[in-house]
Amino acid sequence: MRPSVRLALVAGGLLLAAAIARPAGAAEIWVTNMGSGDVTVFDAENLQIRAVVQAGKGAHNITFSRDKKWAIVSNAGSNDATLIDAEKKHKVADIPCGPRAHHALFLPDGKTAYVSNVGADY
Repeated sequence: MRPSVRLALVAGGLLLAAAIARPAGAAEIWVTNMGSGDVTVFDAENLQIRAVVQAGKGAHNITFSRDKKWAIVSNAGSNDATLIDAEKKHKVADIPCGPRAHHALFLPDGKTAYVSNVGADY
């Protein structure tokens, strides 16, 4: 990868800090891509792509379980959340969440997650 492209990725990533997550203890950077509806996993040392995991339309925010085994992506465009096996880097399931899924949070048990809905009238 050319240095100018690498710099653009880093600069763009800093602007989208809410959509980037780095699991503690891992040398990876996970970036959600709203336009393509996927998650790109980069090697933190050299910024090479390790994996691309399909999420849902409008992949927005990502969070990890405390043990770093699971990631969940809120998909604002498809009204669901994508559960990802973070170790194997593959999609496990899309879970319906209601209109405009915005952010997810795992509870300490690592088995339960809450997803907020922007603009939902509940």
